Amino acid sequence: MQRARPQNATAERHQLSGVVVILSRAFEYYAEAANVSQAVAVAAFPIKGVAWLIPGRYDLIARALTLVPADSHEAGLLLSLYGGILGSSADYEGAQQALDKALSIARREKDVPLEVETLGLVSGLNFQHLHWQESVDDGLRAIELADGDEYTFSDRFRVVDTLLRMGDLDAARPHAVEYMRRRTEERGTSRRSVSLGLTPITYLSSLEGDWRAAREYSERGLELLPTNTQLLFPRMMLEYETGESAQGEVYLERLLDTTGRTGPDRVFGLVRVAMGIPAVTRITGISGRLDLAKEMDEAVISNQSVPPVYAMQAKVDLALLAVQQADQSAAAEHYSYHLGQRGTMIPNVSSIDCLLGLLSRTMCNLDQSVSHFEDALAFCRKAGYRPELAWACCDYSDGLFERNDMEDHAKSMALLDESLAISADLGMRPLTKRVNERLELLRSQPNTAPAYPGSLTEREVEVLRLLASGKTNSEIAEDLVIAEATSRRHVANIYEKIGASNRAEATRYAIREGILPAEDNLISPA
Repeated sequence: MQRARPQNATAERHQLSGVVVILSRAFEYYAEAANVSQAVAVAAFPIKGVAWLIPGRYDLIARALTLVPADSHEAGLLLSLYGGILGSSADYEGAQQALDKALSIARREKDVPLEVETLGLVSGLNFQHLHWQESVDDGLRAIELADGDEYTFSDRFRVVDTLLRMGDLDAARPHAVEYMRRRTEERGTSRRSVSLGLTPITYLSSLEGDWRAAREYSERGLELLPTNTQLLFPRMMLEYETGESAQGEVYLERLLDTTGRTGPDRVFGLVRVAMGIPAVTRITGISGRLDLAKEMDEAVISNQSVPPVYAMQAKVDLALLAVQQADQSAAAEHYSYHLGQRGTMIPNVSSIDCLLGLLSRTMCNLDQSVSHFEDALAFCRKAGYRPELAWACCDYSDGLFERNDMEDHAKSMALLDESLAISADLGMRPLTKRVNERLELLRSQPNTAPAYPGSLTEREVEVLRLLASGKTNSEIAEDLVIAEATSRRHVANIYEKIGASNRAEATRYAIREGILPAEDNLISPA
C-alpha cells in the first residue's frame, strides 16, 4: 500500500497501469492470507485520472467482489467502482445495474461519500450515453449532497458541459464560475487542475461570443498546461472566428502535435483534434487536412470500447465532412443518426439543428432543411449563442437562395442582415466577409422566382445551362461564384429532379424543355 501511494500521486495517466500492477500484487497477497478487509481496501484504492480505462482494473474489482457478501457495505463500495468501469466500456445496462445497487447500499448505510461518488458515476454514465437531462439531475444531486466537497469537481465540470450542450447557458454559468474559483484559488492545486478549472468558463465565453474573456481564460490555462486540448480547441476556434487565421493555425498545429501522445485517454484527444479540422473549414472555406480528420474519426468510431458521446462527436465531424464534400449518400446516413440529438449543441462546432439543415441541403431536400434551420435559430436565440446564431442565419440564407421560392429572396436578405449585424458586432471577420458577398449577390438577383420545368429552381437552371454548354463543375462554380462542392450538389440535384444519369441526358432535357435552345448548345447531346 505504501509503495503505491507516491506513484499514484505523481503519475501521468499513461503510467497509471503500473499502479494497478502494484495493487494487484498486494491484492493477491491479502487474498491468499484470507485478509478480506485489506484485500478489498487494496482493490478499492483510489486512483486519479481515467482509472476506468486502465488495463487490469476491471479484473481487480471483479475478483474483490467474489470475496464479500453481495449486499454488504464493502460490496457497495466495490460495485460503485465496478459500475464506473462497465460504463466506460460501453456496457450501459451492466453499469446501471451495478451503480443502482451501490446507491441502494450507500443510502441504507447512510454512507454519504459513497452516495456522492456513485451519483457522480451515474451522472457520468448518462453523459457518456447521451442522456443529457439525467446526467445533469444526478450531477446536481451529487453536488448538493457533497456540500462543497472537492470530490465533486468532475461532477461540476460535467454539469457545465451538459447544460451548454442543452442550450442552458444561464444555468451553466454559476457552476462554471464556481468550478473555476475552486480550481484556481485553493492552495495546493496542481498546475494541471488549475488549467482544467479554466476550461468550462472558456467554452461558455466562446459560446456567447465574449472573445476577450475566452482568450484571457484560455491564455491563463495554456500557460500552465500547454498541451491541454480542452483549451487548445476553443482558443483555435476563436482565433479563426475573429479572422486571426495565422494564430489559429498555430493552435491547430499544437492540437495536431498532441495526437502522438499515448495513454488511456488518447481517444479523447483524437476526437477533439479531429473535430477542429472540419470546424475550421466551415469558417475558412479551405479544405485542408480533411482526409486526416476522417482517418482520426474513423479510428475513434471503430474502437468498440469508445463511449457513445465520443463516437457521436466523431460522427459530427464526419457529417460536416459529408457537407463540405457534397457527399449525398454519407449525408443521408449521418442525417438519420443525428436526428435523435435535435435541440442540442456541440460547443464551438455547430448546433445539431444547423447540422441537420446542412445535411438536408446536401441531400437536396431544401424544404426539409428550412425546418431544421428554423429550429436552429430558435435554439440559438433562446440559448444566447450569438456566434452560432450568426452562422445559422447565413447557412439558412444559402439554403433559401438555392431553393428560390417566391418569398425566399426577402427571407434570405433578412437572415443575412441579421447575420451581418451579429458577426460585425462580435468581430467575426470571415463570416462578415462571407455575408457581405452573399448580400451583394442577392441584391443583383431579381426578386422573383419564375416557374421552371421539373421543379428546378432558378439557380439549378443556371447550372443546367452551364452544364449543357460543356462547363465542368469547377468552371460552373467559378462562373456562379459558389463553392465547387455546391456546384456538385446542384448537378446531383438536377439529375435527380429530371431523371437524368449523365450530362448528355441533361442536355437533351434542357433543349426539349426550352431551357437551352438547340442553337445555343455547345456540345452534342448524343
